Amino acid sequence: GGFGNWTEGVFERPEAQLISERAIDLGLPREIVMTESNATNTGENIKYSKALLESKGMKIKRAIAIQKPYMERRAHASLTKQWSDVEWQITSPQLDFNAYCQGGISKALVTEIMVGDFQRILEYPKRGFQTEQFVDDKVRAAYAFLIKKGFDGHLMK
Repeated sequence: GGFGNWTEGVFERPEAQLISERAIDLGLPREIVMTESNATNTGENIKYSKALLESKGMKIKRAIAIQKPYMERRAHASLTKQWSDVEWQITSPQLDFNAYCQGGISKALVTEIMVGDFQRILEYPKRGFQTEQFVDDKVRAAYAFLIKKGFDGHLMK
């Protein structure tokens, strides 16, 4: 995708360009890389990627979605709802929280984003954007605790 609400001003170029360049650097042939750089949210990522493939006459059966470590579950819930005829594998950089936060984004901001993404896991099935996900009561309690502690900057209004 392009610039989202947390990447505008953080990255110099759209996320999709950065990821595709890294994949090419790691050996993926440039001629098979397609990049969609207009999306500003997960739903648009899916919609525009589907349209890109369709415009090239491509129909996929299996795909790998690369996401941020804390977005894997939400990505899976979105993809299985909005692009259900594809068998999805979701992956992300295998980093722990401390390593992930060394990339220039503060731990507080990453926590706020994670809390907001978790809210979307709870709320988006009601809006038809994602499949329903089981959420343990302990996880719900941790979510409420983080909101009480002020990590609410990425919550939906």
